[in-house]
Amino acid sequence: MPVPTTPERERERGYNQAARLADLLAARSGWIQRNLLVRTKGDRTSQTRLDPAHRRANVDGVFSAEVQAEAMCRGRVCILVDDVLTTGATAESAARVLTDAGALRVGLVSYARALPEGARIGR
Repeated sequence: MPVPTTPERERERGYNQAARLADLLAARSGWIQRNLLVRTKGDRTSQTRLDPAHRRANVDGVFSAEVQAEAMCRGRVCILVDDVLTTGATAESAARVLTDAGALRVGLVSYARALPEGARIGR
């Protein structure tokens, strides 16, 4: 299932990039796609320039589960789809909602991996 974007971002782009990726993944894998998450707190500060602690605080509690999520998630593995993974704060917040709805495990498929500003790979 796609990670919901902010209404502002969706208006700017005209689509949710994670939903497009989830559509493609579902079509090619045969997995069933369900949009079981909603953004409940509207537009938030862009994550782009926030450090990891502020990213977590920025997305804490912004997602909720659709009414049918408990029936769809209970005892199952759910796969989140997002466009970019940086600190994992968004994925963690969304995954918490799904496990609270009964998901056995929550995985993540991400198109790209970005490092927070100042982070280094390797030595």
